[in-house]
Amino acid sequence: MKKWIIEVTAITDAEDLDPDDLDEHGECLVDGAYRLHTDGDLAESDDPQEAALDVFHSIVPIGTLEDYDIIIRKETLADAGDGWLRRNLGLHEVVPTPPALDF
Repeated sequence: MKKWIIEVTAITDAEDLDPDDLDEHGECLVDGAYRLHTDGDLAESDDPQEAALDVFHSIVPIGTLEDYDIIIRKETLADAGDGWLRRNLGLHEVVPTPPALDF
C-alpha cells in the first residue's frame, strides 16, 4: 500500500476561479489537503504517483487545473489525524469512475 497527501492551493483570486470550484458564498471548494491510499495495481504501477493523481481527479473535479498548484507527496508520521484535512479519500485499488454529469 502507498500512502499519499495531495495538497491543493488556489493560485488565482477567488473571483477568477471557475464557478464550479466555488460554493454558494464564493469560497473555493477545492483547495486544501487530501489523504489518499492506493493498493494493488495502482500502488505497483510504473508511476504510482501519477496513478494516485488519476484517482484524485476522478473523485475531486477541478474546473480549471491552471488555477491551482497541486503537490502530491508521501504521507509521513507528521500527517497523523484528520482534523487538518479537507477530505480523506480512502483506499483505492482502481481508478473510480467519475459520477455522471447532469446537463
